[in-house]
Amino acid sequence: YKTDDNSGSTTNGEARVHAQLYDIPVNPGGKLRLVGSYSHGDSHGGLAKGEQGWGATLEHVQENFLGLGGGNHVWLQYASGSLDLNQGFGNPAADTDSDGWRIVDSPTFQVGAWGGQGIVLYQHNKVPGTSSDQYSIGGRVSYAISKNIKWLTEIGYAQKNPAQGSSENLTKITLGPA
Repeated sequence: YKTDDNSGSTTNGEARVHAQLYDIPVNPGGKLRLVGSYSHGDSHGGLAKGEQGWGATLEHVQENFLGLGGGNHVWLQYASGSLDLNQGFGNPAADTDSDGWRIVDSPTFQVGAWGGQGIVLYQHNKVPGTSSDQYSIGGRVSYAISKNIKWLTEIGYAQKNPAQGSSENLTKITLGPA
């Protein structure tokens, strides 16, 4: 993958190599996915400090989790330098000493007209001179009123705790048709 920077900054974009192995059977109804990525920024015509990064994801997917017709995804991700935690393009000038990791669990269910999803996340980020920890928890429940209309209810909470400064908190509640 290649991106060009059209923002007028001193960066010239970034290239990324991305490889996946997936659907590796590990237990009845369970599969593993492995992802590896490497990025290379081109800000100064070469590999200056902060113009490269790498990342990895390890994900386990369990079908029909707890017999509720959905599944469960658990994953661990790591990224450094110019790669973001989603294994996509991050900041092409990020310091190679910057890194982050997170662990996430997301169960889903579907029983008749009822469906839902939950998420629990912990994330740690570090850049030279500072770091932060993030926590998120949330869930969504849906009810199918008809084939094409659902009612959704969602609630979530997120907190970011930087090493310097105050904690940041967000609570979200959503009710509505879809």
